[in-house]
Amino acid sequence: MLKDTIDFEYAINKVKEDINLDIILQDKILDSNKMNDSLKSIEDSLNKLYENSRYLEDAIDYCKTFLSVKIDDYTSDIKATLKSIEDIRDINKNMAYMEQPIAFKDNKNIISDRDGSNIASSIIKNDKLILGNKSEINIDYKDCTRKSDSIPYDENINEIKTEPYRTTYIEEKVATGGLKESITITLKTPSELNSLDIKTVNANIKNLRYVYVNGMEDYIDYDTGVTTNKIVASIKFDLVCSRYTQSAYYLDKDKLADNIWNKIKEYEYNYATGIETKVDAEALIARVSKRYNSTENESILYNEIPDKDKILEKLMFTYMFGIDSIEIEKVEQHSESAFVSELIDIGTLKENEYIQLNVEQFNDENCTVEYSILDGDVDVPIMPIGTKHIENEKVFTNLPLRFDQDESQHTVIKRNGVAVNISLEDAKNQIDGTYSIDYTPSLNYNYTPINTTIRVKTVIRRFGPVQTNPYINSIKVRKYGGDLLWMETV
Repeated sequence: MLKDTIDFEYAINKVKEDINLDIILQDKILDSNKMNDSLKSIEDSLNKLYENSRYLEDAIDYCKTFLSVKIDDYTSDIKATLKSIEDIRDINKNMAYMEQPIAFKDNKNIISDRDGSNIASSIIKNDKLILGNKSEINIDYKDCTRKSDSIPYDENINEIKTEPYRTTYIEEKVATGGLKESITITLKTPSELNSLDIKTVNANIKNLRYVYVNGMEDYIDYDTGVTTNKIVASIKFDLVCSRYTQSAYYLDKDKLADNIWNKIKEYEYNYATGIETKVDAEALIARVSKRYNSTENESILYNEIPDKDKILEKLMFTYMFGIDSIEIEKVEQHSESAFVSELIDIGTLKENEYIQLNVEQFNDENCTVEYSILDGDVDVPIMPIGTKHIENEKVFTNLPLRFDQDESQHTVIKRNGVAVNISLEDAKNQIDGTYSIDYTPSLNYNYTPINTTIRVKTVIRRFGPVQTNPYINSIKVRKYGGDLLWMETV
């Protein structure tokens, strides 16, 4: 939450106030009053400096919190924009519709379920929507170590508990399959856990394993980082970076020195980390660099170009990646969680113009994910494209099913995820558990909103034990017809 209890402008103005230091010079004869006044002025100035330092600390704390909130907001926006760019190819394949991905952001408002009761908010883990947490217990770890076939030019793995981990490799050739570090996190004591959140930078997590007390390793799916409860002694995974900067250094063969490559590597590291420096190498002629998958080059000429036969070219590939944070927890999830998107401006839809939902999700056999369009004050149920059968729809007392039922098809009533022999009407009146129904609805993919802006609402429900927790990977709104210029608005 943004720390808004500090008057930032007031603090800065207090720091900028002049300090009125009044030193009264002595004459030939010392005057005790002048001395006392001068010392009093010095004391007041020191007190003022101390007071200003407190104001400055408050301003700095405010800035840190403000920047942290803004970085999180901008990160979500950037991820949504990147998804839009990546989906342009698919949009161009079918110009009959425009597709808008929905950015997943933390819900700030109270969300109501179908019966009017409040429902917990979903949370975002690894860019996916999952069930919210009812309780969380943090689990500390003793240390974190790394191994790699390559030798890093710089790394700070020993400081990972107090600051972000960063590692830099400067290689003379491309690492096939990406540059890999094998990371081991050793817990202080073997602990029961079910949630792991590792925020990586410019790298991906692969081959995640939980290591048990007996030394056995269990490969874990890191889609959401939430698993069933396991007593774990340590955690292992591969941190893989496939993005690099390629730099070509051109040198004068006649002026090469014994330590030239150490100087070049030092310069390459400083250049990559933004440290202004000059390379102390008379042999260096020029540097040409480009980033991974980029067609643009950056060139710097240092010295005059000699004859072509005197030029030596040296390639260097710089990999920079790391980990921002590691959170190991035992969590208790809510059985139901909801998410509501920001407002989406779709414009005015005319006759035969409509929207659809295109989603990527995973839900176990004892789970369900419900979608609806919030059109003004109206909550309109909608099925994602391709859905033909509804499983585990929660049964509410005195409420109809979300969709018209195809009475010719078989239905199954369940209590807490287990099938029971009971009618739908009887299930509505039961209070001995949570009841749900599997049924075949009449297809309901299309919806034409009345308003020019809508929101998308999702509800994830779990009715019993699961092997893999349910999650939503992406939601995209498809608009058929009408103006193509539409966007998600804040």
